[in-house]
Amino acid sequence: MSEPAPATEAEVEDASEPKKPSFRDRRDEGRATVSLVLGIAALFLAWVPIISIGLGLVAIGFGATRVNSRSRMVAIFGIALGVVAVVLNIAATIFVLG
Repeated sequence: MSEPAPATEAEVEDASEPKKPSFRDRRDEGRATVSLVLGIAALFLAWVPIISIGLGLVAIGFGATRVNSRSRMVAIFGIALGVVAVVLNIAATIFVLG
């Protein structure tokens, strides 16, 4: 039986270094973060009708496209905050007008 060949220096160095995130991973993290930031902004601006609904819907859109990425929880929180902001805004508008 033959023994496996010893590892080369390049193989040893590759195994010891952590993998750098790819461009796609960074883009996914960025869009998930944008979803969270827009969700927070929409929640704070829930008393401004058009701006809050717009920010909330964009937060939901950005978060929904990144739910399956590494930044899943950030995207989910962005979606949740966007939904809460839109619902609060609609409820406030109905309360004021009704």
